[in-house]
Order: sequence, then C-alpha cells, then structure tokens
Amino acid sequence: MGRKKKEQPLVKIDCEDCADRRRHGGCSKDGCPWLKCQIPLGSVTYGEAVTKHFFRFKELRPRVNQAVKKYEGPWANVGHLPRLQTAKKMTRCFTEKDTPRCHAVMYLLTSSFDLFSRILGCFNEDGLHLNRARLRDIPPHSKALFNAACEIYSGNELGLIGKLGSRDTDDATFQLILTALLVSQYGPDVLSLAP
Repeated sequence: MGRKKKEQPLVKIDCEDCADRRRHGGCSKDGCPWLKCQIPLGSVTYGEAVTKHFFRFKELRPRVNQAVKKYEGPWANVGHLPRLQTAKKMTRCFTEKDTPRCHAVMYLLTSSFDLFSRILGCFNEDGLHLNRARLRDIPPHSKALFNAACEIYSGNELGLIGKLGSRDTDDATFQLILTALLVSQYGPDVLSLAP
C-alpha cells in the first residue's frame, strides 16, 4: 500500500501571476479559472469574484464597480430565500435542478413576490416551463428579471451581458443579474460569499 499524497493547500492566485492572463489585462478564459476553486472555499469576496469575472467586459466596468460598492448581500429582500427554497421543493424530482444554470434561474425568478406569483405555474416536478408564466401587466423590474432568467436558462449568458451594457436596468436589477450570472458560472456557493 502506497503513501497518501499530502494535499497542497489552495493558494490565492493574483491575476498578475495567472498563466491565462492576456498581456494587456483580462482573462483569456470564459471567466476566471481560479474562481471555480476559490469560491467554494470562501477565499474570495463577492467583490473580487465579480471584478475578476466581468473584467474583460470594458463596457460594464463602471457599473460593475458601482454595484460592488453598493453590495449588501445576495438576497433582494427578506422573503427571497424562503421563496427560493419553495421553488426547489416544487422541482424536487427534476434532475437538472441542481445545475448552476437552473439555480441561477430560480434565484432570479424568486427575487420578488410579484415575479414569483407570476411564475408559480412554471415550477413542477418535470422541471421549469418558463412559457407558462403570466406576464400580462408585468412591471419593468420583474420583466427585466424574467428576461434575464430566460437568457440564462437558454445558455445565452454572453447575449445577456451585451444587453446589460445599456442603462435600461436599475441598480437593484443589475445587481441581481450579476449575481445570477456568477451563480450560473460558478454554482450556488456564490450566494455565501462575503461582501
């Protein structure tokens, strides 16, 4: 029987030392490859994760920096987490519900009571059926969140990021969408990061 190899402790990698960094800044990968290891351990803050992930999108940098300064936590309001847990229970037999993308979609769709009440028919044991949502007379904030959830669910995160460059969304909506994009890339551990 051989010896067990001693696990090396995870060290925090600075972007300056990263092999995937381009010469003039920015990551050559789709997001930071080191964040996948650092986020589950909590060795980065929310601000560091957002900054590293969205650094390559120059048009978003001013809004991202502003969002990081105003960040108070991942939950939009007191009822956000209970609504998310309810949505998970409603989709308990859906095998894809544990994917980061599906978790990001449920995070957005449960962020407000109005939106959650409109999409209750979308959740069942077979999965998510976003075409069942009741969107008549939907407020702009809820509509932006629903559209972002649809983009993430269909795998069109880059298209969504392109739309975020315009100032059509308010700061609270922008913050929720940034967090959901991180969740879809790195998993639900993003929601436990310190500010």
